[in-house]
Amino acid sequence: MKISAIIVAAGSGKRFGGKKQFEVIEGKSIIELTAEKILTCGRIREIVLVLPDEDVARFRRSCTKKLHIISGGATRQHSVYNGLKTLSADTDIVLVHDGVRPLVNRRIIADTIEGAIKFGAVVAGVRVKDTVKAVSPSGAVESTPDRNSLYLAQTPQAFRYSLIMDAYEKAFEDDYYSTDDSALVERLGARVKIVPGDYKNIKITTKEDIALTNKFFCDENDVWPRKGKNRKNMNDMKIGFGYDIHKFVKGKPLYLGGVKIPFSMGLLAHSDGDVLLHAVCDSMLGATGLGDIGKHFPTKDKKYKNISSLKLLETVDGLIRESGYETINIDTMIVAKEPKIAPYIEQMQAAISKVLKTKNISIKATTNEGIGDIGKGKAICAHAVCALKRFAQPVKQR
Repeated sequence: MKISAIIVAAGSGKRFGGKKQFEVIEGKSIIELTAEKILTCGRIREIVLVLPDEDVARFRRSCTKKLHIISGGATRQHSVYNGLKTLSADTDIVLVHDGVRPLVNRRIIADTIEGAIKFGAVVAGVRVKDTVKAVSPSGAVESTPDRNSLYLAQTPQAFRYSLIMDAYEKAFEDDYYSTDDSALVERLGARVKIVPGDYKNIKITTKEDIALTNKFFCDENDVWPRKGKNRKNMNDMKIGFGYDIHKFVKGKPLYLGGVKIPFSMGLLAHSDGDVLLHAVCDSMLGATGLGDIGKHFPTKDKKYKNISSLKLLETVDGLIRESGYETINIDTMIVAKEPKIAPYIEQMQAAISKVLKTKNISIKATTNEGIGDIGKGKAICAHAVCALKRFAQPVKQR
């Protein structure tokens, strides 16, 4: 099943006094923060970002990841329709989200997708807390609806692709306009289900909303409660640990840290057996939740037979960067009786730095004090810890 998403951010911001989607919170524009939330959902295969026509080219040069950026229309309804027409024809489920709701969370995204698969049309929403009054144009109270049946509609809203397309085409045919996608589906007589939203999932409309959103981000993401620019965002940093061990075998060259080391034996492995680089790779994959090297480079695959582990490291670095992260620090420990590691540490650091594009590579070495196969010189093991940080990656255009 193919799931796609449309992020709508083509408004001019008349009520706000400017294009609020480009206002900055925590060092990033609101639309970047919103797009990052949608990008974290691995089930979404295609994402269309709808922007004001005059901002499309500029944002294409600076935004993150796999977004297909298009121009909006005269109204929100036109903008969403542009997005719907841009999606691949094999789309099954489409999720529509306001670009100025950067506080949406993974639970809401997942629930709306599951709801659309089950029911065909869902909208995230929260119960009304206050008493609601229906008021006439003159200001007179006409009625007091039962608030137990009232919800505030939010986004994302999700639909079967064919259903929402039919709803939009019917609305334009009838010259009917609405700022709510589910309202168009309701006009077709289709049932729309509510899934729980979140009171923090506010739509930024006024200057006051900026301050409130900034507070929510600080409350949720601070690792250390510092003030100002030194504040750290936990979503910007990831830590990973890796470990590997290989036995010595005669008849193979010995590679450690991408460097060929003169020795009478090499390490038994499907690849070149570089135990240090394998530990580094595993630490990076682990930090981003991408599994381990066995998953990405299976021993049953002949193309990895005797492959240089520097090539594996290059591939892993690419996977990390596709996830929106880069390596900022590597700390390692090699445990071996022999050979002596110290003479080759600088060469290893240079080889790893060249691939990962960071000079912060620490390589240490110790023995196992005669304990076990490692202490007896029958094997080598390596430990690695990595630190990754999030970065802005150029968008990949279709």
